[in-house]
Amino acid sequence: MTQDAADRLHSGLIKSFVATVPDRAGSWIVQRAGYTAVRCPPIPLPGFNGLWIDGHLPSDELPRAIEQMEAVDVPFWLLVRAGSTGPFGETAAILGFDLEESLPGMTLQPGALVAAHDSGIAIRRITANQLDTAIDMAAEAFESPRSIAETMFSRIAAIPGFAIYEASVDGVPVSTATSWVVDGTVGIFNVATPAEHRRRGYGRAVTERAIRDALEAGADLAWLQASELGATVYRSMGFRQVEGYDVYGRPDASGH
Repeated sequence: MTQDAADRLHSGLIKSFVATVPDRAGSWIVQRAGYTAVRCPPIPLPGFNGLWIDGHLPSDELPRAIEQMEAVDVPFWLLVRAGSTGPFGETAAILGFDLEESLPGMTLQPGALVAAHDSGIAIRRITANQLDTAIDMAAEAFESPRSIAETMFSRIAAIPGFAIYEASVDGVPVSTATSWVVDGTVGIFNVATPAEHRRRGYGRAVTERAIRDALEAGADLAWLQASELGATVYRSMGFRQVEGYDVYGRPDASGH
């Protein structure tokens, strides 16, 4: 079950980023054995601009793929499915990339969701013409330009299967989360809580609502890619790590 869950999580992640890349000049997707390349200059964020590497590549394939990525003047990342390519650090170093972080891939089975007391938190699913507050919260929480969040949310809102939720307390918006139903599973993205509202359970509450809605509609697995900090909260909700991703970036391009 663990490997099956890991494969479904990985498939969902790849499909989610492929689905959300807008059909605009300069954006493209290439899927080949061992990797998926995604270029999306309007959304200069990890995943939207990078190589998802999940298999062994011929010695000349990775440099060729990186050269393609460099043709667009937007930083990009190598996101490596841990354990799928053998030791990767030495190869990355030769190509000028450093390990920046490792992200847990986590899943939750129906019946495992641990509910939290959310008294006073109002949660609603918002429509495409109600995105402004969610965009503001995401831009603030992720410390990114509002224009990037606006492009991303506008694109997501137009894709079947995606749902965007907003939590508020006493009429004040405090958190947002996005879900996507694909292949009988539900993925969780963009859980964003501005700094002044953190550590009060708001992100957990809006995430729980997104998961519950999808499970009640027939999904049989929830999944997400967590930060190390967020992983603690997700474990308390019933998620378990089944996969891992190593993120490599160029120091001169990523600012690290």
